[in-house]
Amino acid sequence: MSSVPGKKRCHLNGLQSVFTSGFFLIAAVIMLSYSQPAHSQRPANPLPGGQQRPIQQSVPNEYLVTVKAGSGESEARAALASLGIREISRVSERLFLLKIARDPGLAEVQKLIKSAPGIEAVQPNFIYTINQPGSGAQ
Repeated sequence: MSSVPGKKRCHLNGLQSVFTSGFFLIAAVIMLSYSQPAHSQRPANPLPGGQQRPIQQSVPNEYLVTVKAGSGESEARAALASLGIREISRVSERLFLLKIARDPGLAEVQKLIKSAPGIEAVQPNFIYTINQPGSGAQ
């Protein structure tokens, strides 16, 4: 009989470990579900007066430019020089944030980088938000 309580304790410790692991997994999933980029494909939130908030939101006149390995700031600057670069800053080894004076739109910027040999990709500087419970965002 003395061996039975030990087995129960061991079994209970195992259940406690399973519940603790499950709790942290559920908490992580809940936290990630509230974090979404502003440009995700969710329905637009209506504004007062029946206007629709745009699905994609980005900082005007700002683009993130990824250069190819072995390339640098000079390639990013040269690729978009015709748009009037106001400022350029390094985000990471191959990623640069360019602030431009004249923004012709993403399609035109992508056309410009196609002829630039040192550029890998370009994208708008998207705005990301964290949806707060009860904010009405889905």
